Amino acid sequence: MTYAQIKAAVAAIRGDQGSLGTDAIRDREVEVWQYNDWPIKQSIELSLTVTGGVATVALPAGFSNVAQGLHIYDDYGDELDYLSPADFFASYGAAPASPVANNRPEAWTLVVDPTASGLLSFRLGPTPLSGATFSLQGWNLPIKRTAAAVWAIGTMSADSDLPWWPDDYHGFLVDGAVAQIKRRFGDPSYGPDEGAFQAGLTRLAHELQPAARGAVEVWGEC
Repeated sequence: MTYAQIKAAVAAIRGDQGSLGTDAIRDREVEVWQYNDWPIKQSIELSLTVTGGVATVALPAGFSNVAQGLHIYDDYGDELDYLSPADFFASYGAAPASPVANNRPEAWTLVVDPTASGLLSFRLGPTPLSGATFSLQGWNLPIKRTAAAVWAIGTMSADSDLPWWPDDYHGFLVDGAVAQIKRRFGDPSYGPDEGAFQAGLTRLAHELQPAARGAVEVWGEC
């Protein structure tokens, strides 16, 4: 089911609730993401474009906030050390230093970059001498599909977006959104809808993480 189809299914049961309906879908979508340590959480990495002579790197598109547990790896696969801003500035200075020969970043922190309209950015130390492509892993932000096997950070927003999980398990998101709307209106009949949502979560967890699974999940085949 696409995002448009999910919204239409919720509206068919509860009427067009406007932002209340879309908020309910998003809330339950996030709940699915947080429900389990899904295999896909460990299987994706994002590219970070590092520019020679520039100590800051913009957050990847779709980051509205930053989760704990991020890991940055350089183009050789070596992990950079995370330092708190205070420790980072003590080691590398508050202002980025000019790069010197053989400079390769070895640490990172998060800063508000006043040269980029106050946006939150990664700061690397020491300042890299040359450009490279680093990788980022370990976030806890929800994801979606923008096509059958194309994932992006964030909850569904475009009508053609899809939930990240397999197509056969999309229907319980409608149940969850309906249950949430009913609860907000004090409708005591939300129980069966909530039960269907929780049962859907259980089925999805059994499908993606059965206790004795030995095979590797192939996320492009849904």
